[in-house]
Amino acid sequence: MRWWRPFTASVRDKVESGPVSGAARVALTYLSVSALYIYFSDRALRFFIREPDLLTAAQTYKGIAFVLISSLLIYLVVRKSDRENVRLLGDLDAKVKERTARLEEAMLLAESSDKAKSEFIANMSHELKTPLNAIIGFSEAMLSGIYGPINERHREHLGDILLSGERLLSLINDVLDLAKLESGSAPLDLRGFSLRELIRASGGLFREKMVAHAITMDYKIDDGLDEVVADQKKIKQVMINLLSNAIKFSPDGGKISVTARRLKDLIEVIVADTGIGMEEDDIPKLFQPFSRLEPSLQKRFGGAGFGLFLAKRLVEMHGGVISAKGKKGEGTAFTFSIPIRGDV
Repeated sequence: MRWWRPFTASVRDKVESGPVSGAARVALTYLSVSALYIYFSDRALRFFIREPDLLTAAQTYKGIAFVLISSLLIYLVVRKSDRENVRLLGDLDAKVKERTARLEEAMLLAESSDKAKSEFIANMSHELKTPLNAIIGFSEAMLSGIYGPINERHREHLGDILLSGERLLSLINDVLDLAKLESGSAPLDLRGFSLRELIRASGGLFREKMVAHAITMDYKIDDGLDEVVADQKKIKQVMINLLSNAIKFSPDGGKISVTARRLKDLIEVIVADTGIGMEEDDIPKLFQPFSRLEPSLQKRFGGAGFGLFLAKRLVEMHGGVISAKGKKGEGTAFTFSIPIRGDV
């Protein structure tokens, strides 16, 4: 009975039917060869050896020889596989080191390029501020009449020059501050100061503009905030940016409220206005660099999209967070909080 034919055919079909791993191929081949060897060797021994004791001894030694040869073959296969694995691991390690070196080189190049960009922006900002301060200074002097009387038409044009110069100076200052942050040349200067006085001083910078547009500002500052530890200059910049944003989008006769309080280990400040508000979908875009309003509002209110992004970066430098909430036509409230520090 030739029982091995369907068996070998089945094994051959499995190997050839599709993708089979190297280990599966070896196992199937070994199984086939072993079955054939055992079957034919037993038939050959029975044909040539008739004595039972001698036949038993021959079958025993045949089995031992088969095990030894199989073990040797398995050892050689495993050894070859180990060598191949070592070679592949070596190649992989070399490729990883090469890719890592390229990545480090690219990172160094990017950091160098970013630093050069920041230094260029800082230098250019300083160069632009010098003539711009002169333009603003001469405009203010001419408006004050120090160089003689001027008519209303000239006064109007000088006012436009002064206003445009101040806006441009504000933009340059924001760019300069951002460049310093990006280049890492503006570390925190942690000192104790009165948050109450800082908030009121920041609001006082907009007194003339608020009077001109009949905008009122209320302060609600808790006790215990007369001595906080933070970077006074940077926190003041945050307040100025938030107040400037609130005033810019408030209508004539609008109201702005500033709330400061202590919440466990945090200091929280809220700047709320009764301005145009915003759609809920627009809130995540507020703190993105160069975020812009819709064209009609952009034309009306201006702005380059630096203020809120810069405020976010300054708050995060203190380990704090900033957020906003609002509704279309009902105003906006900006909230930032920073940890209370006791290391000064």
